Amino acid sequence: DQQPWTSSRERTTVSRRYGEPIAVWTSETSPGAPQRFRWRRHTYAVTEVLGRWVEAARWWQSGSGAAGAESGPTGQRLLWRVEARSGTRTGVFDLCRTPAGWSLRAVLD
Repeated sequence: DQQPWTSSRERTTVSRRYGEPIAVWTSETSPGAPQRFRWRRHTYAVTEVLGRWVEAARWWQSGSGAAGAESGPTGQRLLWRVEARSGTRTGVFDLCRTPAGWSLRAVLD
C-alpha cells in the first residue's frame, strides 16, 4: 500500500551517493536553477526540476570531514532534484550547491 505522503517514484527509489564536484550551467530564465551539468565526461541537459530544498549542515561536524566541506562557510546546502539526459542516458540526480561550488550528491534509480 502506498502511504498518502509518498509517490510511487519515492517508494521505488534507490540512490547512490557520490559527493563529486561537477560543473553546472544555470538557467537565465530561472536564476540559480541548474540547466546543464557535466559529470564524468558526460554533459547532461536538465529536462525537469523535480524539487528544491535547503539543508542545514550537521552542526557537530561543521568545519571538518565531508559534511563540513560540502556545506561551506554558511552551513547550508541548496539541493536540486532534477531529471536529466545525456544522449540515451536519462536519470534523476540530486545536485548540491554551496558557496564553494556544485557537487553531485546522489543518483536515484
